[in-house]
Amino acid sequence: MLVQMGKARNEKCDLAMTFSFSHPLAQRECDLVFLANDAALQKKATKRHPAPQSQSSVTVSSSLSAISEAKLGEIVGLPPRPPEDMPQFAVVLRRETTYVSGRYMKLSRTISQSPWFINGQRLGSTSVDECITTDLLSVFGAKSHKFSSSGREDMNVRMLGRGRPFLVQLIDAKISPSTFTQEQYKLIQNKLNQNEHVKVVDLQFVDRESTKVILEGETSKKKHYRCLVKLSPSLQDPSQLEKLNSLEAIVIKQKTPIRVLHRRTLLTRERTIHSIKCHYINKDYIYVDLVTQAGTYVKEFVHSDLGRTVPSLSSLMSWGDYECDILLLDVTEIDLDYPPQKTPLDEVKFEVPSMGQELNITSL
Repeated sequence: MLVQMGKARNEKCDLAMTFSFSHPLAQRECDLVFLANDAALQKKATKRHPAPQSQSSVTVSSSLSAISEAKLGEIVGLPPRPPEDMPQFAVVLRRETTYVSGRYMKLSRTISQSPWFINGQRLGSTSVDECITTDLLSVFGAKSHKFSSSGREDMNVRMLGRGRPFLVQLIDAKISPSTFTQEQYKLIQNKLNQNEHVKVVDLQFVDRESTKVILEGETSKKKHYRCLVKLSPSLQDPSQLEKLNSLEAIVIKQKTPIRVLHRRTLLTRERTIHSIKCHYINKDYIYVDLVTQAGTYVKEFVHSDLGRTVPSLSSLMSWGDYECDILLLDVTEIDLDYPPQKTPLDEVKFEVPSMGQELNITSL
């Protein structure tokens, strides 16, 4: 057929075409032969070589070889009846899973990364997943999708900076993402960025092999955060914060946080805080910029989770008996250069209020 069409077979093509032929009368005759020989097949079966449960050219041939001519005549008649029905022919087109990647910013503290339900009740009006994939499914005509990313942030945490790398697997798409130019992806990206909650940059087609980087980034890369922290009691000497700012590569031990213990295994995990930089706002509030190992529970590092994270920010403030309460948290950077940059850095700017503006906290 390929010769007649003047085409060559392409092993890397993402579109598969399946041809199938069937004939009702021939199928009925095969069924009768298969059933007639089923007892013999079951008798010869072993655990290592079980009896076949479905028909194939091999099993039908075996059945015909094992049955006598007289028995065959009883089953289908000899000579066989002439066919009364035309054979049936079907063609099924199916595209292999294809991939679109990019980086997203989540500017809202009221939406989750994926649709979130508790006891059948939805939390939040939408999700990052839906904000990105609804248009992609429509553009490429995919039947379904899978959304994944390099880690995830809590619902009440913003994802800022250059965004978090994400990957959308498009399943059985009518249009291959590989056929789109970068200019076409820019148009899709512009449409996605009309959403006030989620922004997208570096939208592009990626091949399957490169997607492994996303999974590696979940556990092996550094993550950058900014926290708004309330101190109790008040900080009388801001210069004391320099003691924290000089710390590097702090290894902490974290038990599974109480807030996720109902769905995660109880373990003690070692994580590294690569750097801490505290910025004085006023005697009651500070900003804390952290660079951590992927997988660190940042909220628990700040307030200690009832002593389940050791050391914590509270315990590192050894010059006083301080309690640290994290009010707001932003992810400010993910150290993962994936996918390749397509959007100029001067376009990766989306206005968001500072944490202090969100809570109307001013410096003194």
